[in-house]
Amino acid sequence: MVTEEQAEEIAKQYYEGYGRDPENWLQEKRKAWDQQWGDLNKQSGEYAKNGFWGLYRNCRYAMGDVLQAEAYFILTNLKCSKEEELGIKALSRMKQAIRVYLEVALFDLNGANNNNEFKLREDRIQFWDIAPAVMDWIVELSTNLGIQRDDLREMFYEVADLYKNFPFSLTTGMAWRRLGEALTEYDAMVAAKGKETMKARESKG
Repeated sequence: MVTEEQAEEIAKQYYEGYGRDPENWLQEKRKAWDQQWGDLNKQSGEYAKNGFWGLYRNCRYAMGDVLQAEAYFILTNLKCSKEEELGIKALSRMKQAIRVYLEVALFDLNGANNNNEFKLREDRIQFWDIAPAVMDWIVELSTNLGIQRDDLREMFYEVADLYKNFPFSLTTGMAWRRLGEALTEYDAMVAAKGKETMKARESKG
């Protein structure tokens, strides 16, 4: 039998970084992230050469995951303020990550496939043309960074401009309109879930 405090301390011993210096741990992590980033960047280039846009999109999504993983690792394990050097680095990584996820959303919206073409989806994923995990990250990162919808729109247009010569199915304006609708539906879904949770708590109370 142990006390609640002792139980918490025992549980901490199973954490990956238990007893490690956070900054040294960060350096080890960065080596792995840098290797992963390099591999994904090379792989995405090969997919682009062959017109495998679906696989290219998957690589870009994984690259977004690398960026946000570093950001959240810093904020969680080093417990630094957003004004400190590492905190600024974390915010920079988050901003890079959201741009990558907006890029992935652009490819999803335009129906990227591996036949060197883009075709709009005939079915919809959940309520959207965008993978739910991508929506989750766009919403979470924009919320944590305090990015308003108009600013997100500007970022989306900047990302889309990098691919202005691609034979996309949608204009940038049409793509943003669909993303905006998806974000509105996402917000409504989250709000509905919140109400259900509140009702469940009230019924238990």
